[in-house]
Amino acid sequence: MPTSPLRLDCLPLDFPPTETLSHEQLRSAESLQRVLLSPHDYSGIDAWRAAVNTEASAATGADAAMFQLMLPGIEPHYSQDICMTRLEEYSEYLPSFDRQRGIFQRAMALGAGNRYMLWLDHIEWLYGSAYFNEWITELRAFDTLFAAVPSSGSPYPAMLHVYHDHPYRGTRFDGRAVRLMQLVRPALEAGVRAAERSLANRAAFIASLDTRRDGALVFDPQGKLLYRNPAFAEIVPLDKDRAMTVDVGRTMATGLFSEDERIRFDPTTARQAIPAGLDVLLMTAVLIGEGVFDVNPVALVTLHANEAAPADGSVLRDRFDLTPRQAEVARLLARRLSNTEIAERLRVSPNTARNHTEAVMGKLDVRDRRDVEHKIRD
Repeated sequence: MPTSPLRLDCLPLDFPPTETLSHEQLRSAESLQRVLLSPHDYSGIDAWRAAVNTEASAATGADAAMFQLMLPGIEPHYSQDICMTRLEEYSEYLPSFDRQRGIFQRAMALGAGNRYMLWLDHIEWLYGSAYFNEWITELRAFDTLFAAVPSSGSPYPAMLHVYHDHPYRGTRFDGRAVRLMQLVRPALEAGVRAAERSLANRAAFIASLDTRRDGALVFDPQGKLLYRNPAFAEIVPLDKDRAMTVDVGRTMATGLFSEDERIRFDPTTARQAIPAGLDVLLMTAVLIGEGVFDVNPVALVTLHANEAAPADGSVLRDRFDLTPRQAEVARLLARRLSNTEIAERLRVSPNTARNHTEAVMGKLDVRDRRDVEHKIRD
């Protein structure tokens, strides 16, 4: 108990709690466990966190919830009820690092508890601090109930918090509420580990796409473009062609997910050829299983230029009196390739590529290599 009289916003509970949960509370715990264990059922990490917050608030009778998750590439704190921008505004009121570290260590040791259990020997400091009287009061995050599990690669735990939005009136979280959070803690840890694996898989997947020479587009089941690799801009250099290419890729991706036979793409034959500039792009769409890109299945559309198909070389040769090799160089110039890249494509020296480039520009009567594409189109 506090050493001096304090008006606590939470109940001074002992640990471990000995209360027995009612059948209704057990059913609520089961519902929360199901959501915690199923991050792959949602469109992303934050969609999963939103569902967890909603279910945790319902299970405990809380007014607000926040899900702290210390993973790269996502916001560490997520809440639909509390304004997260205030965290920055009130950062000066946070406890010292040593005090925070001690609190987080206690949270992981307890596994679950309320504000009194968490702060214990520091409870008098808490209620007299600017942290509570400026930050917590402004956020209306009173009577905290939490469950905490270790985070991989971070000294800070993953924590599910629920709050009341009033400091002293009404029902406060009791020992049974703490027992409920203890009960769902293993499911929280399992869900956090699954989320960590998903983000690690995403990073590895993106790294593999970034090394490809083929273009790559990643779409979610609703057709939202999630990622495109650097090679895409090289293969499709013009903005108007990029927009059209993305639209075709989106159609293929949503067709893979669709149950409508009229628009459904067969994954074994999801291929398409489209014109883009002077090239014909060959596009292929495949489904990638859940847990590879965030937490949902995604469609991967790859594309590369069909070197034999674009604007007929014989037309270029006849119109501009080009040799077969010069016609090939003209097409590569139109795709904005440098002399070094042309040399690599043709397997010739950079000096030879430069000579071919100068000859082509002379025959096309252009001074700037960027004008080659427009000259050929005209």
